[in-house]
Amino acid sequence: EDLEAVARKLSYQNKQLADFTHITSHNLRAPVANLNSLMEIYKLSDDDEERLDIFGKFDTVVDRLTLTLNTLIEALKTKISDAQEELERVDLNQIFENTTQTLSGVILTSGAVIKGDFKEVSIIAYNKLYMESIFLNLIGNAIKYKAKDRAPEIIVQSKVKNGRNIITFKDNGLGIDLERHGHKLFGLNKVFHRHPDAKGVGLFLTKTQVESMGGTITAISEVNVGTTFTIIF
Repeated sequence: EDLEAVARKLSYQNKQLADFTHITSHNLRAPVANLNSLMEIYKLSDDDEERLDIFGKFDTVVDRLTLTLNTLIEALKTKISDAQEELERVDLNQIFENTTQTLSGVILTSGAVIKGDFKEVSIIAYNKLYMESIFLNLIGNAIKYKAKDRAPEIIVQSKVKNGRNIITFKDNGLGIDLERHGHKLFGLNKVFHRHPDAKGVGLFLTKTQVESMGGTITAISEVNVGTTFTIIF
């Protein structure tokens, strides 16, 4: 019985390590891609004031990247444990601000308008690393899969329903044909649109993180209208 208990714990820790590897690669890819976007804008600009503004964004993104690296290093130093044990008071306004700073380059190039409304629920007891990853994945995806004929509009909102905390991520992007792809929406390495950066990891990772904390994630979507992801904590 003791050996079985140890085996179960090792199996769970291996899964957590694999999850952590995905978090590391995914969370570092976004700010690095963002730096590349800012660099392209910087090179193309002849306006000194615009260049100065972009340079300020470089500073912010590098700070976010450094913080992300330090967070990941600290997490790696500790033993991989039950994610439920890593609960802390997570400020959704702060997570939202950090995410928009990290994605400032692609927000600028896409003309995305992103709004956060956390008046009803602003603090949630959660694994902070997971929450940051969830916001980064869902907002980043909404920009990546924007409609061709309009700028992205993304609304992130928290609320309480039937005693449960809920966050919705609503966009006006390409949308997904759920009748055709719904059964594999959160599958690993599943992609639904042609995009050079599509890896099929983000939604799988988000679902894994949400469910490991006892929550659920669902989606409603209409092709060329947009998608809304709902997380119930």
